[in-house]
Order: sequence, then C-alpha cells, then structure tokens
Amino acid sequence: MRTPAIGLLLALTLPAGIGRTMSPPIDTCIVALPETVPLKTAPKFRNASFKAPDYPLESRIGGEMGRVTLGLLCRADGHIIEAQVLGSSNYPRLDQSALSMAKADIWRCIPGIGAETGQPVTAWLQATYWFVLSNDERTLPGGVKVRRPIQTVPASSCPNELPPPLWEPPDPEPLSRQARIFVPSFTPPSYPAASLKRREEGAVTFAIQCGSDGHMRGSKIIHSSGYPRLDHALLVHLRKNSWRCDPGISAKTGQPVATWAKARYRFTLPEDATPSPAKTP
Repeated sequence: MRTPAIGLLLALTLPAGIGRTMSPPIDTCIVALPETVPLKTAPKFRNASFKAPDYPLESRIGGEMGRVTLGLLCRADGHIIEAQVLGSSNYPRLDQSALSMAKADIWRCIPGIGAETGQPVTAWLQATYWFVLSNDERTLPGGVKVRRPIQTVPASSCPNELPPPLWEPPDPEPLSRQARIFVPSFTPPSYPAASLKRREEGAVTFAIQCGSDGHMRGSKIIHSSGYPRLDHALLVHLRKNSWRCDPGISAKTGQPVATWAKARYRFTLPEDATPSPAKTP
C-alpha cells in the first residue's frame, strides 16, 4: 500500500512566489467535462509543475478576490494543450490571469488512462485556483496601498466556498518580515485509521504561534477539513512535534518578535487506501 499523499501549503501573507511550499494551491476536482474517450483513470494536475498565476496589481489595489474554475485538456504526453474558464471569479482580470498561466505551457498533468486501450489518452480535467488577499498592506510609491496575496486552496470540494473561519489570529504589530514555518522541519501527521477506513480526506487551515526564538508556542484551527478526526490528528501532531519557524521581524525595532503564521495541511487518501496501523484519535 502506498503511503497517503500529503501536502503542506504555506499561507503566510507573502507575495505569491516567495517562500517554499510543499504542495501548490491547485485543487483538482472530479472531472465534470465531457470525456473525449471512455476513461479507466481520470487525468490529474501534476503538482510539481505548479507556478502561481500573477495577481494583477489593479486587483490587489481594488481588493479583488475569487475562485476561478478551469477546464484543462491534458494531452497523452502530459502537456496541457487547451484551457477554458468554467467558473468565473466575477473579476475578468483574475480569470484572465489564471487562463493565461494555464495556456503558458508551464503546468503539466498526469494523463488519463483509456478504458479500452489501457494507454494514456487526451482528456479533460477540472481544477480550481483561488485568488486571496491578506490583510497585510504595503504602500507603493505615490502612497497607493496594496494587499499581499496569499496562496491557498479550498478546504472542501471545488463547488463549495470556504466555510467561515473558526478562529482568526490577532493582527500583529507592523512587520518587515512575516513569520513562516521552516519547511525542512516538517514531519507529516499519521493518517487516522478510522479516517482511512471511512475514506475521509480534506485540508486543514491552521495557525502556529511562532516565538521570537523560532520555536512554536501554540496552534489553532482556522478552517476545518470537515472531519473532526483529521483536525484533531493534526493538532495532536503539532503539539507533540518540534516544527520550527522563522520568526517575524518587527518593522520598528528590526528584531524577531512572537507572532502567528498561517499554513495548510491536506490529508489525501491513496488510491488503494485501507486502514493503517495509526491510532485513531
């Protein structure tokens, strides 16, 4: 049995493209487009190829946010050869930015397998990208204020909106650098056996309190995975393990300060998931 796929997506109120991520802000959905041929296995987005679309400056100034659902035609060789907007963010600039990236021949896909031939075939997949802005502002020359993008994914399936947050970190003092999780320290939590048996999967958005010394001081759930068992497994793991963090830097003193950092962890079932020996919280 393969180990469950894992993904840690940092959402640290950093400009898109800054900092390392363990998985991209792409959420692959059940294919809703007409099949080009009968499929044994649907195509999937290739996570390692991800590059974030540009967040248009005009959209950042205007506070435009939204979700763009894309149809991507995945060729048998793993290239995306056609793209279209299936669901608009209601902001043409954001839709066009996502579409332009999809057509730039940068993203790759894992091709579907034909039901009749057992070979890779050209077929459509559906994926969703979220444009989200933090509350952290910076001032451009001329006094124009813009908000920083967050890289994030929906916690539930693609047609649904993110639920209201269970908790929000307090606004920090002005920072010249945001706190962030130190990725090399990351170790994945165990997948609860009961969740494997019930085929529960989802993404948990959480916050960690990063001390000025780079040690975690606390953690909170912001958006639930939709399964209390998975949320609890992540919280227990956070409390038992020594993830490290890069502390925020005060804009006033230039010194490290204690502050909160947001992150996201996705529990993803393997295709042949069966109950693991992990204990059920």
